[in-house]
Amino acid sequence: MMKKILTPIIIMTLLLTSITAIGIKTTNQETGYTTIIIDGNDQFTSENGVISGAGHIGYPYIIQFDEAIDSLTIKNTDKLFIVQNSIINWDIEFTSVSDGTIKNCEFTGENSDIYLCCTNNMVIQDLSTLVEIHIDYSDYVIIHDLKLNGELSENDVGIDLFDSTNCEVYNCDITGGISEYEISGLRIENLAYVDPDPRNIIHNCNISNFDNGILVSSDRNTIYNCNVHDCVIGIHLWASNQNIIYHNNFYDNQNNAKGEDFPLDWNFLYKDKSGNYWDDYDEPCELAFDSDGDGIIDLPYIISDHNMDCYPLAKKYTGGKIKTKENTMNKEFNNILSYLFEQFPLLTRLLKL
Repeated sequence: MMKKILTPIIIMTLLLTSITAIGIKTTNQETGYTTIIIDGNDQFTSENGVISGAGHIGYPYIIQFDEAIDSLTIKNTDKLFIVQNSIINWDIEFTSVSDGTIKNCEFTGENSDIYLCCTNNMVIQDLSTLVEIHIDYSDYVIIHDLKLNGELSENDVGIDLFDSTNCEVYNCDITGGISEYEISGLRIENLAYVDPDPRNIIHNCNISNFDNGILVSSDRNTIYNCNVHDCVIGIHLWASNQNIIYHNNFYDNQNNAKGEDFPLDWNFLYKDKSGNYWDDYDEPCELAFDSDGDGIIDLPYIISDHNMDCYPLAKKYTGGKIKTKENTMNKEFNNILSYLFEQFPLLTRLLKL
């Protein structure tokens, strides 16, 4: 009798051990696509798409699927790996993972996305059919050379950095669709003030057709060399401080910029003292004068009662260094203006007329 009881228990134990060793692989009967789950370093196996590698520098695991899969989940790993040259129907999700790369993958679903949580040293690159990327509680994530284009749902975002630090986003083309929902092209939010180093760097991106092109509610980020256009609000800053924002072009937006009614830093800290181009502040009829011809408009671009771009550009930024002169709007003078705007908000409103 005891043997009859123990036999199924032993069989179940062996089955569970086998599943744990190889990971979880299921097939959707309707689509025929497969879902792969890798949980732990020992599940980097050929059954889970590994075609070569050993998981270390110079010889990372290469994960590649010959046939389309629905989704890929990797968690609790610290071996080097690359997911490449595969067709993903819906999503990729990494949790508690380090040293991974996603590149040259095609996403076919209408709401396809990549989600990273509690990861570090990750790279996402060379993707052209993705809709969303969400990076939560992660460090040192590099996102580059992507084309994101798709319809987003309520309160959604193209690229979202949430409580993530030391990330870099560059050479990305992010296009959405303005709708009744509050959607953003790129959002950086909820970073605590800890140290003086820049947190995240965004540069050389094209962002268009969103409610908020760029939405920032965090400290110490750097945003430069981006084109933000055809949005309801080009850039929206709130509950943030000491961000460096320069050499961006804001044009064809319903409202180029929005800052909440408390002081926010825009480009005081940028050492070369040049700001951004605003298409609603580039002509004399808009009080935009460049009297010394140095490429910097003489007066700041007013964003709100307590916020301004100190060194607005006279023309669209196309590259290179702006040669400013010693007598161009220095920080001390801008600080005086900030004080006057705070004490006498009417000045701000008059300059905005």
